[in-house]
Amino acid sequence: MLQISWHGNDDKQLIKLITSSKKLMVLDVLTYKQFSENDIEQITENCSNIQVLKINSQKSITEEWFRCLLNLPKLEMLSLPRARWKDIQLFCAFICEFIFRAPSLRVIQTFSHIDILEAMIAKAKKNESKTYFCNFRYKYTPDLYPNNFFTFLSNPSISAIRKDLTIFPCSDYFYWKRIPIRSEKMNNELFDVRLFFYSI
Repeated sequence: MLQISWHGNDDKQLIKLITSSKKLMVLDVLTYKQFSENDIEQITENCSNIQVLKINSQKSITEEWFRCLLNLPKLEMLSLPRARWKDIQLFCAFICEFIFRAPSLRVIQTFSHIDILEAMIAKAKKNESKTYFCNFRYKYTPDLYPNNFFTFLSNPSISAIRKDLTIFPCSDYFYWKRIPIRSEKMNNELFDVRLFFYSI
């Protein structure tokens, strides 16, 4: 695991640090630096075992980014909470395509959009033996959720934290795997879980 808050000016040193960890499974980066297409290409080519990727401050995401991320066959969680495009529909189209093509992806945290939500629901329906999670801040019809699908809030309020059943510990990037598939008995209860990805 590499959890790093980087405020230095030597961007090459940061990339070198990341790519030197060939067996890296978790990469959680908070930095003012915006990773380029070349940066993400180097990371995905050298760290193909990554299962959790969190780049909390990244705003600039390109089509090439998603192509590079497909080099991570074990990627289960992708967190790009600040990623934005001027063309929201095109941005969502690329994310949705990535969701369908990424073989192991089960948790997505990015821009809240109905198309992204529905892409994750479709993915969950294809594999009912595993749970799937998507951040979504708007009210939606939970009757459409399969029993193995949950939504969560990216930035909870203090009052929400007190009410919620499940919180992601900041030190455990795989806690979400312990959340069980809903049983028939649970169907009339809360459909959303409050799973919070705390940043460093």
